[in-house]
Amino acid sequence: MRISFVGVAGLSLFFTSSVAWTEPLAPTPVRRTPAPVHAQSAPASASGTVAVERFSNISGAPDDAWMGSGIAETLAADLTDSARVVILVTTSPAGASGDDAAGARWIVTGGYQRLGDDLRITARIVDTQSGTAVHRVRVDGQAADFFAMQDELSARLREGLPLRTATAPTGTTVPGPAPNAASPLAPPGRPSVSSGGGLAITGNLIDGPAPPVAPATVARDASGNATVRAVRLETPITLDGVLDESVYANTTAIEGFIQQLPDEGEPTTERTEAWVFFDTQNIYISARLWDSAPESEWVANEMQRDSFQLINNETFNVSLDTFYDRRNGYAFQVNPIGGIFDFQLTDEGNPNIDWNPIWDVRTGRFEGGWTAEMQIPFKSLRYRPGRVQIWGIQLGRRIYHKNESTYLTPVPISGGPGLFRISAAGTLTGIEVPEGNRTFEIKPYAIGSSATDLNADPAVRNDGDGDVGFDVKYGLTQNLTADFTYNTDFA
Repeated sequence: MRISFVGVAGLSLFFTSSVAWTEPLAPTPVRRTPAPVHAQSAPASASGTVAVERFSNISGAPDDAWMGSGIAETLAADLTDSARVVILVTTSPAGASGDDAAGARWIVTGGYQRLGDDLRITARIVDTQSGTAVHRVRVDGQAADFFAMQDELSARLREGLPLRTATAPTGTTVPGPAPNAASPLAPPGRPSVSSGGGLAITGNLIDGPAPPVAPATVARDASGNATVRAVRLETPITLDGVLDESVYANTTAIEGFIQQLPDEGEPTTERTEAWVFFDTQNIYISARLWDSAPESEWVANEMQRDSFQLINNETFNVSLDTFYDRRNGYAFQVNPIGGIFDFQLTDEGNPNIDWNPIWDVRTGRFEGGWTAEMQIPFKSLRYRPGRVQIWGIQLGRRIYHKNESTYLTPVPISGGPGLFRISAAGTLTGIEVPEGNRTFEIKPYAIGSSATDLNADPAVRNDGDGDVGFDVKYGLTQNLTADFTYNTDFA
């Protein structure tokens, strides 16, 4: 008779026997095409006054805040060749405005965004009498070419300025609107065109609607495309799936999910509320998933990690396109009993289910449905350099007992699994990542055995044996990770 006992325990060692280099999710270069100049003729005016507003920092990076004043100063100086009077409107905390600015015939307003080294500046000339933009310009380039981009912007705006005069007096500086305030330059009854922190500029680096302005957390266009605003946590939340912290009551939920199946393009039949938060270490994605059916009708029976059977359960699903290349991403799924599935997506397919990052999730129940709280450390993700980020995001839900799939944004049935269609996902703004973030993971393992065989000659009693090993994952750069292993675990 031979009796064997095998045990596994955690152990930390510091040796290396092999090195493997991987480059996960290298960002696909974003294809850019030159933007056409959209211009239309404008009627001549007896007043040649042009007001130039401080340009809005759409991406919100504090280090880039100076650019808004720099662009406005440059334009105010250059446009004096074309306008009778140029007024430079600067941001003022008091939100006051001068009489000269209030009488401006034309307003030059715009914004800029930076994503890595890519920089985009958009501008428009607005007729204050009609409230319409009579000329639009977009300039794309690299941040290192900022001054050359300003020169190009000035030249193209001069082409569209409706007035031409030989001389112009020196420009005047007056206080301007406070951020998010209505422009004092817009005449009564006309729409405001102020760029003070919330100008809805289309055709910028964001592939979708302009970012929502607080307290809103989602903005949509007529096609249902969505831009989401992440909210910074001032106090920690308890990861328990209860959603009873005050931040849930005080933060507007993301709603308006859209069916992919069975009725493509129709609103979801079950209410879904979602939130995106972050702190210095993690991104949190939570959901309250209403369901009119009793829990006895839900399908939730899979607990094995990365089991494809999870797609046959009720699930809440998230994908993050952290390089915002609209092709690659990370996906996370959970069912009502806490079963999880995580994988990498490359080129909108090719799921890598061997990717098993460190993250946590809790689910719960409430009267009317179930809840989920995900906590994903920034260290488990790769993304572009820079503290302020713009990511792609898709939020989805599988209501299996009704054969319904719904998402944050429209996903055609022909597109296949909605979580794979990174190009159809929404945009996540407002997210700020820690400086110098590097992945460092250690996965130790040990195996031991004890054998007894009294029929052997000689007899064996409690004969012990064992082995140890570990894996180490270390992020060398934002998109280069080194994998070390000692005594690979083939169990």
